[in-house]
Amino acid sequence: MKKKHVLAVSLFLIFPLHMITAQANDPQAVSTLKIRALQTRIYKNTNKEQALMAALAAFQDLGFITNESSKQLGLIKADQIHPNENSVIQATFTLTPDTKDNETLVARLSLSQSDLFSGEEGTNLAGQLPRSSESIKTPITYQQFFNAFSYALHLERNS
Repeated sequence: MKKKHVLAVSLFLIFPLHMITAQANDPQAVSTLKIRALQTRIYKNTNKEQALMAALAAFQDLGFITNESSKQLGLIKADQIHPNENSVIQATFTLTPDTKDNETLVARLSLSQSDLFSGEEGTNLAGQLPRSSESIKTPITYQQFFNAFSYALHLERNS
């Protein structure tokens, strides 16, 4: 049991929780198929309620503001605002039970980036659908979230 706590603390020190950094046009971006693989994780022997609580904690730790959540749908929508870069990262996180195993959850994270302001002075898009957004295709961005989520899920399971 102590080894698990040492591992969790070690992971926390290696992957400190901070705001996600992303650029939609990053040269390190990968193909759509690879992005889909990065957006999806499988968690065995995981309770949906615990996983949702862990996801909310991970979003909060990473500086996101939760806009919408549904326990029944297994859905969380959140935004991370970068005013200095005039951008907002929009996240949609879903948890669905695996069709073959009810004790296994499929977690999916979709990230996109759009302008915070429309270009018209004083017009804020907060609370409105963005006029245009680009899917984030940077692997490290998804890894940052899933590292924080896995850590929060570990803490949630052991509380």
